[in-house]
Amino acid sequence: MAILTLPHPNIDFVPLDILTAAEQNQLVANINALATFANGLADGTNLSDDIVLPRSLAPDFRDCSTDEKNTGKKWIDGRPIYRKVVRGVVNMTGGYNTSSLPHGITGLTDAWELISWSGNMRLSGVLSNNPIKQALPYIEGTHQAGITSIDKTNITISGSYAWGNSEVSVTMEYVK
Repeated sequence: MAILTLPHPNIDFVPLDILTAAEQNQLVANINALATFANGLADGTNLSDDIVLPRSLAPDFRDCSTDEKNTGKKWIDGRPIYRKVVRGVVNMTGGYNTSSLPHGITGLTDAWELISWSGNMRLSGVLSNNPIKQALPYIEGTHQAGITSIDKTNITISGSYAWGNSEVSVTMEYVK
């Protein structure tokens, strides 16, 4: 990474003293050097060769997709970590009932592991046309909804209230 070097690093100021024209010019030169350095960080010219900007990554490494993508990362045992977004509608009937959302991931072994997940849903609606989303797990005073399990075929979602058809979006990272 480039190192910031000010043209006048040793300017001493005395509070309430009036700066001379030469001192003001030195101060402006330092400000310009700082601005140039900051712009170089923003556009990548002041970054070393071992820094990779997100815009330089291949789409499989940075973008989410409903298709399975190899993230390029490895799990602690060396297996590749995959990412997939699973979207669909489940019928939240309430009580002790659950709904299954097929994730469509193929090739999961008995040793598969869920590395991370995040998700949201629109209770009694769809995600695309409603400004309010419920983060998973969803917890309010008297009701809740959430993912109860994920197996080799489905994401199982349950809720304590009869919200009806509700769209779900879950991003999963996992190893097979």
